[in-house]
Amino acid sequence: MGILIWLLVGIVSGAVAISLVPGDDRGGTLLTMAAGAAGALVGGWIGNLLAGRTDVGLSLWSLILAIAGAVTAVGAYRSLARHAR
Repeated sequence: MGILIWLLVGIVSGAVAISLVPGDDRGGTLLTMAAGAAGALVGGWIGNLLAGRTDVGLSLWSLILAIAGAVTAVGAYRSLARHAR
């Protein structure tokens, strides 16, 4: 159940990251949101691991980590897409 919550939070934070990171969507909105969701999953997992937290529920901490991970992933994706063309 925890993975499903992180995926849902990841999709929402991916949508937030799209609006926060400047640039255009070369791969489309769905691919960019998928990158945001992946970043949210990784960011939340690493952040909770470093903080020693074991809860996977919805909290302010998890939302902040998800958005930070999604912004990082979307920024990296857009940077790589820009250099690839």
